[in-house]
Amino acid sequence: MEDYAKVFKEWKSEGIIEEVPPNQMEVLGHYIPHRAVVKFSSETTKIRPVFDASAKRKGSPSLNDCLEKGPNLIDLIPSIMNRFRFRKIGVVSDIKKAFLQMSVLENDRDFMRFLWWSDSTYGDLKIFRPTLSCSVRSFSQPIFAWSYVELSS
Repeated sequence: MEDYAKVFKEWKSEGIIEEVPPNQMEVLGHYIPHRAVVKFSSETTKIRPVFDASAKRKGSPSLNDCLEKGPNLIDLIPSIMNRFRFRKIGVVSDIKKAFLQMSVLENDRDFMRFLWWSDSTYGDLKIFRPTLSCSVRSFSQPIFAWSYVELSS
């Protein structure tokens, strides 16, 4: 639990999440449940929060139900992978905490609220919201950069 709490403390200090100010508690919003996902084999991120935006209350839509759905980019992977065969050098990159680099519009932040304790005593429950994206799409990992480089000789 301490490692999980450390993630939220780090996010708060980096400006990825913010505590909802007392004067904005009554603003219409949506609360997203979250849980820790532990991956012991990972060298960089052993524990990370996963937000379940598909969770719904009886008679109400989930956050995912309210979002506009984009195209399924998974179908593009085979053609992208094949492009690596056309050049001498292929470059793939992975941006650390890539989803945490995209800002969330201020008007949308209250629809991504979540509960967490303000300190390590777990006594004072607080309401937080993201300022940067916390990847609320449930349990999915992004494909960020697949590319190839043509070098001139």
